[in-house]
Amino acid sequence: MNKLKSLLNSKIFLTVLSIVFTGVATVLIFPVSNFIAHRSLDVVTNFYMVAGFMFLLAMTAGVQTFLLVTLIWGKNFLTEKEKRKHEPSAEDLNEIDFSMRSMKVTGAKKSFIFIAILALNIFAFDYAGQGILVTGSKRYHVLTRLRSPDGQQRADAVPGAIQLVGDQEVESALRRILETPGEAREWAVYAAGVRRDKKLKNPIAALLRTGDERERAAAAVALARMEDPRLIRLVIDAWPKFGKLQSDALIALGMIGKKRIGNSQDILLFSDAELHEVGQFLVQLLESRKLDKVLTRLAIWCLNRFESPEGLPYLESLLSTQTDTQTLCVALEALGNIGAADSSPKMVAFIPKADKKAQCNELVAHDFTGKQVLLCNNSNLVARIIYEIAHIGDYRAVPEMSRVAENPAYQKSIRNLAKEFVFKMQYQPRN
Repeated sequence: MNKLKSLLNSKIFLTVLSIVFTGVATVLIFPVSNFIAHRSLDVVTNFYMVAGFMFLLAMTAGVQTFLLVTLIWGKNFLTEKEKRKHEPSAEDLNEIDFSMRSMKVTGAKKSFIFIAILALNIFAFDYAGQGILVTGSKRYHVLTRLRSPDGQQRADAVPGAIQLVGDQEVESALRRILETPGEAREWAVYAAGVRRDKKLKNPIAALLRTGDERERAAAAVALARMEDPRLIRLVIDAWPKFGKLQSDALIALGMIGKKRIGNSQDILLFSDAELHEVGQFLVQLLESRKLDKVLTRLAIWCLNRFESPEGLPYLESLLSTQTDTQTLCVALEALGNIGAADSSPKMVAFIPKADKKAQCNELVAHDFTGKQVLLCNNSNLVARIIYEIAHIGDYRAVPEMSRVAENPAYQKSIRNLAKEFVFKMQYQPRN
């Protein structure tokens, strides 16, 4: 025991031991960090490696603390501590200067020194290891999961990958997944789309052409987020192969819509020919009557988003009491947004036929990830008709709106809406 105390009080021994521990940590940090950063496939392995390295740093900090304490309080501080266990006499206290007593070695001081040295070690080796210990541990956790052959591990990495927007290594990891057949590629596509990794457009487009249903669906939505002008042609070509996820293809088309480039109001992402093509495609789908209600409403919403005049005959045919209210509400919004003047008289003529109490309920669609897309807001059906006629801005609607404004059969809010339309049309320039 005395020999051990003697060694612990030896500055030479502590210096050598400190150099040994620090040297081992220095030698290990580079292969450990390289393995975790580029080759590890298991986060559990990463945890044990980092935990072992932290233990080594704690041992290093402990030795360095002993060395620093011996330098400050002398080589016999351990034996002096035993002496201080005995109560000092009054005569001894008088002989010791009060200011010097505050410099005595205590457990609190040694703990503080240990924590400070450990923190310095951790951050120094964290910097040398490019963040594997503290600052970049989450990033390496995500990269490891993205490299994993297990589909669930890849899928679990998606939220973290999305948060690391702009990280080139994460982008490279996503590219490897996209270009290599395997599980959870649709989630990698989803992450790339949310991150707007435009360098991954080509492998995503390739998946839209050749992938399974989920991969095609994810690719379509991702390309819509990236505003890729190839989307229309790719979706039309792949339409029969979307299977049960055709709704995602329509959601993707609606998301991109009649997109304008940058802040320009004149330069469109798509050519007139492409806009005409997508309009015809959507009308053919609707007129085939092979779509269920969900897909029908989505296709109408797409006509709205592309402002497709090709859809006007079909949309106007829905102005009937035979059309279910929700579909009618989506169609009305499309008519108003397309804004054809000839649609206005047909909408005006439908007002007396419409159910005064019918409500347009909020309508949403979901893509394969569960993300919602709003198709229609809450409103009264008649109020929706008036609003969309106002959107078109047709002066011919003024007489009917005046009658609605004075008709007590309508709710006060609807009458006020009609009055507002009539008032504004007084200042509307006529063609």
